[in-house]
This record gives sequence, structure tokens and C-alpha cells, in this order.
Amino acid sequence: MSTTKKRSRFVVTAAAIAAAGALTLTACGSNNSSEPAANDTANCPTTPINVVVTTNVWGSITDQLAGSCAKVATIITSPSSDPHDFEPTSQTSDTFANADLAIINGLGYDEWANKILNSLGSNAPQTINLGQDVGLKVGDNPHIWYSPTYVQESAKNITKGLKGKNESAASYFDDQAKSFDTAIKPYLDEVNTIKSQHAGTKISATESVFDYMAEATGLDLITPAAFMNAIANDSDPSTQAVQEFRNQLNAKEPKAFIFNTQTDGGLPTQLKALAEKNNIPIVNVTETLTPEGATFQQWQLTQLQALNKALGS
Repeated sequence: MSTTKKRSRFVVTAAAIAAAGALTLTACGSNNSSEPAANDTANCPTTPINVVVTTNVWGSITDQLAGSCAKVATIITSPSSDPHDFEPTSQTSDTFANADLAIINGLGYDEWANKILNSLGSNAPQTINLGQDVGLKVGDNPHIWYSPTYVQESAKNITKGLKGKNESAASYFDDQAKSFDTAIKPYLDEVNTIKSQHAGTKISATESVFDYMAEATGLDLITPAAFMNAIANDSDPSTQAVQEFRNQLNAKEPKAFIFNTQTDGGLPTQLKALAEKNNIPIVNVTETLTPEGATFQQWQLTQLQALNKALGS
């Protein structure tokens, strides 16, 4: 096993699903979040469709865009889980088989879903591959939900897919999309606030999960690319890359340290400790919604506010 880190494993057995199915596979409607921001604008004018989504990040967005005109089943919902390590069960396959529409992140992030879809052959539901649809390919950074631009583009693609499967509800989905645009405005405003106040400020991160947001906020992510790429691929970075990162922290170059809490042990945790020793503020981020009941925009806004506070300290 790599000495760099150990991701939180999320392996589900049939018995575990029977005992605690709500933790791994959640059928969610427009009221699954603690404070849904894009509420139903009206009752669905037709029969809802079945939609399956791989992670709760896109599940939250889809749920808000679909409203009561779709029954959205999200496969991975636990904040402690890691989509990279998810191992599907027969129940997971059944959920895909019974869906009218599947929404996956793509770019190799949820490759297990591709395998299920391929195994279903002609019985596979229509699929929206979000990463592919924004113009990226396998090998590119898959964490596209950290890009406000990709989030907005993906939301439009999801709405298009929903309308294509349920044409009778087209105007309803248009209204839901408008509500979602309103709901994510505070999140987008916070991105712009950080950019206007802190563009060019140096930050560090243990892996590539935050790259898109660093770019969107105009922050200077100085961590050696070789280090972040190695960590993201669960391999060991070179001694040179590690030492360069340590030197940056000891020199107190970054003004904030971005830490993915869904990693455990190894170099990321060691370097986090070094950042703390040098009084560099730690900003925790995750790859799935935290807390579990939050909407996408609540989750992102909380993280961005923490980042803004750290940069201003």
C-alpha cells in the first residue's frame, strides 16, 4: 500500500445494505435536504421519471433541478465515503437498470458506474456523462464540481436530459432551473468576493481536488504539481517534491492549507501538521456533501467562507 495516504474505504455488502440501506443508497425527492434552496415551483404536471446519480454532489443538484418530476436515487451519500473506492452491489445494478436516466461524473471518477451501464447493454438507461459533456477526457482532473463554470454548465446539461426524458414537464424543469440559479447565487458571490479580495494569494493543497476552485478564485496554488498528482493517484511523490512542499510550509509561503478530510494518514496528514506548526490556517474540504443533509450550495458556501476567513486572518 502507498505510504502517502489511505483513503476512507466505502465497501458495501448486501447484508450492510439490508441493515443500513439509507447510508449508501438514498431515494431522494425535492425535500431530501435540510434547507432545499430550489423548491418545487408547482406540482409535477406528469408522471415523475426515475433518475440515478452516482454521488450526492450531483444528486443534490439533480434533485433541485428535477423537483417533484423525478425520483432521484443517489448511490453514494455518506460524507465518510470515497467515490474512488466504492464497490457496487447487485442492488446498485438494479437501481441503474430501473432508471430512465443515469447521471455520472465521468472522467474515471466513478468508473464502477460505467461498468454497470456497459453490463446492462441495451437495457441501460440514457446516460449523462457530465465530465465528457463539459469537454474533458479521462486523465483530466475529475473534480469538476469545484469549478463554478462546470457546475453551471452541468446543471444546464442535466436540465436538458430531464426535459428529454419527460417532455411534458419541460416548462416545469425550466422553472426549476431558474430557482436553482437563484439558489446558487450566494455561492457564486462568495467565489467572486474571494477573487476580488485575495486574487494572487498563495495557498497550498495536498491534492488536486481544489484545483478548479483555486483557479476560479484567482488564488495561486503553489504546491508542486508532482506532489498533488501523486497523492491524487494514490502513489508516492518524489523526495524532491516532498521537500519542496516542506520548504514552502516552513517559509510560511501559503496563506492557507487546503486539506481533504476524506484522506487519512500518510504524507497529507504529516504536512497538515507541519502547516499547523507554522501557524498556516487549515481549510478542510471534502469530495462529497458535508454534512450529509446539506445542499450542494450550502456545502460549497461553508467551505468558501472558511477559506475567505483563513485568507483574511
